[in-house]
Amino acid sequence: MRNGILAVLAGAVLVLAAGGCAQPKGNMLAVVANEVDFDKKVIGSKTPVLVDFYKEKCPPCVTQEVVLENLQEEFRGRVTFMKFKVREASMARREPKIMERYKLFWAPTMILFVDGKEAARCGIRNEGELREILNKALKEAPSAAGASGGEPTP
Repeated sequence: MRNGILAVLAGAVLVLAAGGCAQPKGNMLAVVANEVDFDKKVIGSKTPVLVDFYKEKCPPCVTQEVVLENLQEEFRGRVTFMKFKVREASMARREPKIMERYKLFWAPTMILFVDGKEAARCGIRNEGELREILNKALKEAPSAAGASGGEPTP
């Protein structure tokens, strides 16, 4: 019982640290449905892709989605934002290859893929922190360097 209460309090602290209790606008982030979809849309993308691995009804995940929606317009043409739903009880059974391939144990986990390879990974972050992570990774990524400066590409 005590551990459950502590987990709820820890989740509340993460939500507040990430920017409060705003609700996502919904349907703003593209959804990656399965492993085939993942390989096609994420690994095969010519544009860097930030994937939010999230759980439904997870307060920190909902808060993180709001942050991603806010940054999506700012990074348009330089980063594609997507989300991949994992399930608490069946995380390893739903998409075992994705879960194993990227050693996913916590949601939300965000991974930035550049040229099909992991360029950055983080857990819940506020807007400023995530912006900094994205900008740093884009500057360091060889093929993303052209896309990260100046005008967004169509």
